[in-house]
Parts: sequence; C-alpha cells; structure tokens
Amino acid sequence: MTFLVYQSDTNPNAPMIICCDVDDSFLKPVLADLQHARSTGDSTDWRLVQALLLQQMTINMDEGVWNVTKDVRTIEKGQITEIAQRNLTRDFRGLNDSLRHAIHIIEALQAAIQTLKPWVGEYEADQRQRYNHHPGEMTLSQPQHQMASPSSNQIPLPKETHLDSLKDSLQILENLSLRAASTESRLRNEINLKYNIITQTDARAMKAISVVTLVFLPATFVSTIFSMSFFNQPSLDQPWGVSGNFWLYWAIAMPLTLVAVLLWVEGVRVWNWAAEQVETWQQERRRKKFLRAGQVSGLEMGHL
Repeated sequence: MTFLVYQSDTNPNAPMIICCDVDDSFLKPVLADLQHARSTGDSTDWRLVQALLLQQMTINMDEGVWNVTKDVRTIEKGQITEIAQRNLTRDFRGLNDSLRHAIHIIEALQAAIQTLKPWVGEYEADQRQRYNHHPGEMTLSQPQHQMASPSSNQIPLPKETHLDSLKDSLQILENLSLRAASTESRLRNEINLKYNIITQTDARAMKAISVVTLVFLPATFVSTIFSMSFFNQPSLDQPWGVSGNFWLYWAIAMPLTLVAVLLWVEGVRVWNWAAEQVETWQQERRRKKFLRAGQVSGLEMGHL
C-alpha cells in the first residue's frame, strides 16, 4: 500500500489523499472517521489523515499477525495428534504457505517501522528546536496556537497528541513485529520437527530392510558360489566335482574388493579435505568483506 497526502495552503482542512493498491475495506473506516471529525468541527488537516491511516494499518497488521498465529497453533495441535497416532502426513505445502504469509507480514511490519521511525525523530527534533528558540514562551504541553508565533513563517508544529499517536503506532508495530518473528520461529520449528520425525521413520524402515538383507546375505553368497560353472553337479554318470580353475574366482574377486574398499576410504578423505578447503575459503572471504566494510566506514567517518 502507498499513500500520498497533499494539503493546500488555501484550504488546510481539506487534504487530498492518493491511495495506491488499497482495498475499500481499508479506506471505509478512515473516511468515516474523517467525516465524523469534520461534522464535529475538529481539524481535518494532514496530521489527522496520517494518524487515521496509521491506526487502520496497525489494525490490519494486528489482524494479519494473529490470524497467522492462530493457524500456527492449529498446526501445532494437529501435529501433536498425528504424532500421538503415528499417522504423520508428508504434505508440507500447508506449512510452507503459512510460513510464506508470516515472512510477508514481517517484511511489511519492518517496512512500516522503518518508515515511521524517521517521522517520530523529525517531530521530536522539531519540537526540541522550537522549544530551545522560545524557552520562555512555550513548553511541550502547550497547545499548538501558543507554540507557534502568528508572525512566524515556519510551518506550525504538530500537536503533541499527534506525536503521541505516532509513538503509540510505532510501539504497537514493533510489538507485532516481535510476535510475527516468534510465529515464524514456531513455524520453522514445526517444519523441522515434522521433517525429522519422517526422517526417523524412514531410517527405521531402512534399518529393518538392512537387517533382513544381512540375514539372507550368507545364504545368497553360498548359493551364488555353488551356481557358478566351477562346480560339477552330481548326476547318474558323473560325481560331484570342483574345477581346477576355481582359484581364479578368488584371485580376481579379492583384489577387486580390496581396491573398492581403498577407493571408498580415499574418497571419504578427499571429500573431507575438500569440504575443509571450501569452509576455509568462505571464512577468508567473509573476513575480507568485513575488513573492507570497516575501511569504508572509517573513510566515511573521516569525511564527516
């Protein structure tokens, strides 16, 4: 959402609001509050518009954060039941959708907070500057018409109530950002838990298959040996016999087995060495990047 507020000097109580990518459900409460303020004779300048937009945005953010939080709680309860019944589904699409919404809300909250902080800082600095220029004529608790001189050409200060409204909105958005970050962590925890449980289940299945294979491995080896042509099967006119070239099997099989084992051991060693080299290279790259960032910061401080 994007808002542009324009206020004419000739008619300060009729600001123009340009809204981009905003639903009617968002604007209706804002317009209703503006009409109510105008009917009661209150000022409807840009400060009121800004406060009402922030208020409605905060309400929408609050609803979005808590909707995702409720979804996460439903997911947690569902996974507890699935784990108890040992009927864990392998569909991660629902979890990924909720996580995507949580990430989007965190992004929107951070953007709103980063936009609102400079406003609060500018208003506070403006008030301090005005107070320092006229220490005997105004205080932060005085009304706006007493804080601004009639002959002053500067823009009147925003009311203290408006600054308080900005601070309240900023505090609420920061709290919602913490809640959204916690929700994201809970979602990632559920995804990791589900993935680990499924992995453990598959590991147990593979273990059972390995045990069965190990049980039948000796019999398979014996049947393979005796099915070779090195052995003469007994018959009516021929007794049981073993070929004199049976040693060729062992002469070929044993060296090949030894070579395979050595290649596996050497492959593991080379893999570990390569992983260490890549990690060392990445650490050195991060260190150089950090040093360059420090040098740039130092140059910027020197220019200042």
